[in-house]
Amino acid sequence: MTALGGPHRLAPLPLAMNRFERVAVDVARDEIQRHRRSRTQAGLRHALRCVDTLIAALEELHLAGRLKVPRSFQPQLDELNRALPPDLRHQWRTGVTIVHAADHLFDIQEQVLRRMGVMRTPDDEGGEGDSAA
Repeated sequence: MTALGGPHRLAPLPLAMNRFERVAVDVARDEIQRHRRSRTQAGLRHALRCVDTLIAALEELHLAGRLKVPRSFQPQLDELNRALPPDLRHQWRTGVTIVHAADHLFDIQEQVLRRMGVMRTPDDEGGEGDSAA
């Protein structure tokens, strides 16, 4: 195994490295971590685009008087599942009410935004009522 380790773990540095080797390895580690974060963010952005597209399409159907998610949406739902991190995936079914599907999509949207660091949880905001009076 190299000093940079496997795909998910970075190996400890050997003690015999000189200063320059350590700096080079540190720079390489930082670059690997930056690349991983970038890939994760790109995946989350793709998932968010899928969610947003589905929400907009379902809202249009709902405004047109439709009540159920049509079968023609199954490929888009499958694409969303492929784009989502495994722990956010859902057994999407057509034929459920648009309101139910949209509610679930809004929940997923919120979770994706939190993972992207765009939205904070109530705990992150320092409690309720931060307004200055």
